[in-house]
Amino acid sequence: RDFVRDCKAFRADDIPSKGIRLPSLFFNTLHQLEGKGEDQSRKKLRILELGCGCGDLSTLLSNEMHHIVVGTDINEEGIQRAKLKCPDADFAVVNATSETLAKDVRQHTESPVNESFDFVVL
Repeated sequence: RDFVRDCKAFRADDIPSKGIRLPSLFFNTLHQLEGKGEDQSRKKLRILELGCGCGDLSTLLSNEMHHIVVGTDINEEGIQRAKLKCPDADFAVVNATSETLAKDVRQHTESPVNESFDFVVL
């Protein structure tokens, strides 16, 4: 079977929702990375989500936790839904199995992704 072909062929309604129930380890790690500045504010993290589907987690990270998020997925319909859910995040149709992943993310997103990310979600 061709994994990439199968992923591209999914309809957005078929893509399972990740929901927002995540392990406490995930949030503890995020909170440690956020740290606190001298003014007690939390740092905005630059987060890359590979395989974001319809953008549930990216939406949470961007809208609720106020981080800078780039979500990628190979499924174009899923990315279109993600853009509707969370216009503040940046989404792109990118093959995460590609050897040119970093170049593809830079090329297909509007955010300046020439900097590194603080956190990558797979």
